[in-house]
Amino acid sequence: MTPTELESFIGRRLGALPDPKAPVGLLSRIMADVQRMARRPWYRRPWLAWPTRIQTASAAGFVALLWLAAAGADRASSAELPAPVESVQVLWRLVIEPNAVYVAALACALGAACALCCAAISFVLWERSPER
Repeated sequence: MTPTELESFIGRRLGALPDPKAPVGLLSRIMADVQRMARRPWYRRPWLAWPTRIQTASAAGFVALLWLAAAGADRASSAELPAPVESVQVLWRLVIEPNAVYVAALACALGAACALCCAAISFVLWERSPER
């Protein structure tokens, strides 16, 4: 049997199979879950579904918290810190801090590349036109 004959044979056999049937009540359970999730308050939803103002405020608060933590770590004297924390600070100042701009630029570039790949995959898989 040639590969072409085998492919057509398998295609005929698969085409003769009945369509799979969904369990009874599946649609009603899914719709009930969708309605239940839609009734949740904004703070119980994923962060990307929050109102834009609250997303902005929470992101700003997170950045401020990180800034305060970094400022507090810089102000602490080395005598007060345990050895592992002091070694992390030394590594930060010698390795990470001088390269932080480059690492941030690389992270942004990789994020943009991932977004472009996701858009391309979505375009190919869902046959979306760029105009939509």
